[in-house]
Amino acid sequence: MLARAGFARAGFAQAGFAQAGLARAAFLLAGAGAGVAAGVLGCGETHLFASALLPENNPPILGEGGLGNVPTDPPPYDAAPTLFTFDGALRDHCGEELVLRGIAELIAWTPGQDGTPEYFEIAKTGANAVRIQWRDDGTPETLEQALTGAVAQGLVPVLELQEGTFRNLPEAEALAITMAYWTDPAILAVLRANQANMVLEISSWVSQSALQAEWVELYADAIGDLRVSGLLCPIAIVHPSWSDDLPRFSAAMAELLARDTVGNVLSAFDMWLGTAADAAAKWTALRDADVSAYVSEFSSHNLFSCPMNPIDGPALLDAAQAGGAGWFAWAWGSLPSSGCPGYLTLTDDGTFATLTPWGNTIALEHPAGLARSAVKLTTVAGGICSP
Repeated sequence: MLARAGFARAGFAQAGFAQAGLARAAFLLAGAGAGVAAGVLGCGETHLFASALLPENNPPILGEGGLGNVPTDPPPYDAAPTLFTFDGALRDHCGEELVLRGIAELIAWTPGQDGTPEYFEIAKTGANAVRIQWRDDGTPETLEQALTGAVAQGLVPVLELQEGTFRNLPEAEALAITMAYWTDPAILAVLRANQANMVLEISSWVSQSALQAEWVELYADAIGDLRVSGLLCPIAIVHPSWSDDLPRFSAAMAELLARDTVGNVLSAFDMWLGTAADAAAKWTALRDADVSAYVSEFSSHNLFSCPMNPIDGPALLDAAQAGGAGWFAWAWGSLPSSGCPGYLTLTDDGTFATLTPWGNTIALEHPAGLARSAVKLTTVAGGICSP
């Protein structure tokens, strides 16, 4: 009965999650908000908690499918209920690699706060994702509209809480401020209801990160709090201030991935400083540690020395294409660039018709730009993966 449900570990038929470290606690399905007994569909007589059939040390069961495992059986099989990471890559619901390429925008600061008309205009570039920069006074209702609106335009929503300025606080205190918003029951309900296609990005917004051991503990606890609340989608952790130490950075991210109860963690790092070669080195180090990663922000110029120091966007796109990596260009341009007027945006007024020269390069002209390299998400949670 389990063979057809490619995302199946005994007792896991439709839930579709089987990854090293999957919690022995009852599995929480998206939107359910409570433990769900995942039955073996089609057999009729059996209903088991997923945890009951997992071995004590939860080793990975490669090839059986589910969250973090890519099925080896031929389709059709049941799709996973969220996007997931496996073997150093983000995957769609059927296990194919999904490379996020899109645009970041301060959606929560736009007049509607719902992505209208921003998503419609962004989608014209060929982007497959949008990085939604959100704010901690955003209501559950507007957040719901912002997430569903992105999906309606064929964009994977990558949601982050934008602070704008760095916090001069110990990282434990700063991260607690961020997590207070994400773990608010009303906000969590929205996240669970929309987790099938989204990525949640978490940052403490500190200028000086905690040392490695404490940093791992802080973020492992934050991820764990979201998991026990029923959130199973990919969680991207923004890089620490010491991320240029690649062995230390990749080891820390690998530990977070291993400690996540559903093994669905990836890394996000910005490229306001550094070169395309630096980005490639980070992507390589992380992928060697089986951690997927994307560039969360880069723009036409260095934010703090604009317009004197341009960023070599084409070289970054080339490096991403060579490494199969994702990125988000900042920013779309619905709001004027107050820090460096006339620069840093892909459009003059937030419409595709007013692409700037830099925006035209990133969106249309470059061989590894959005129109020529981004591949849309076509799978759906709860669907069937066909040949």
